[in-house]
Amino acid sequence: MKKIAIILLAVLFTASYAQAQFRAGIRAGINVTSFWGSAVPSPAFVDESITEGRLGFQAGVVGEYAFGKRFAVQPAIIYAQQGYMVRETIGDEEEYLMDFALNYVQVPINLMVKLGSPKICFFLQAGPYVGYALNGKGKLEHREGTKVIESQKDDVNFSDDALQRLDVGAGIGLGMQFSSVQVAVGYNMGLMNISNNSETSMKNYGASLTLSYLFGKVK
Repeated sequence: MKKIAIILLAVLFTASYAQAQFRAGIRAGINVTSFWGSAVPSPAFVDESITEGRLGFQAGVVGEYAFGKRFAVQPAIIYAQQGYMVRETIGDEEEYLMDFALNYVQVPINLMVKLGSPKICFFLQAGPYVGYALNGKGKLEHREGTKVIESQKDDVNFSDDALQRLDVGAGIGLGMQFSSVQVAVGYNMGLMNISNNSETSMKNYGASLTLSYLFGKVK
């Protein structure tokens, strides 16, 4: 996966000089993510369980190959934080909080449709992505009121734990382009079961807000 990322990164920046319609750039943003399926783990037997989105960030490089003024293909290589949080209560005071995080390298490839002028336009985008989990961490806290009774932290060991590193999914989004700047909101849905247990299901999903800057002139 690292070799693929290096090759794609080299292609992004060398192709901008070889092709007049290609521009390379950088991207940063925030994610709110969670898991869905039949195997989202629970830390305790409780009276109430609330699954919450986990806030993370993303950053990476992006390229855009334009086919005329209306269509473009936009690949990217992104470091993205994903995961979920579960808050569970027992009675009025006792609470368990589980914070589970996975750090991915993602390679999305989106088809873009642009509406407006080349310098200021609205765009829609959609396409597949492939992700590879670099590492992960889990944190479990047992609280009574505001007091932390017990706290545990563990690294995810993919060779032993019931999760696999590979993730495959699809995303959609929309945004605005102002010359070299693109602001977009998006939604990703994992299509691959990341649980190694064939009898259970865990899939990533989440929303994002991103800011991209593309180098070069808009034509």
